[in-house]
Amino acid sequence: MESKQIEENTGRLALGISKTVSFTPNVIDAFQTDDPSKTIQPIAKRFGKKLEQSLLLLETKMGQGIRIL
Repeated sequence: MESKQIEENTGRLALGISKTVSFTPNVIDAFQTDDPSKTIQPIAKRFGKKLEQSLLLLETKMGQGIRIL
């Protein structure tokens, strides 16, 4: 039961962080370019290192997504 709670809390935290990153001006502007990953990749890598995560997924409201490894 405790591990399920930890997993749910971790998921909520990850979602909150992803939402925060997705609202940064650089990320919003990047989705207006032909190659958003060129701008977003370095940003996501910095967040990933700080959070000790190897995967970050960003998505626009219209479902356009980019996965950063």
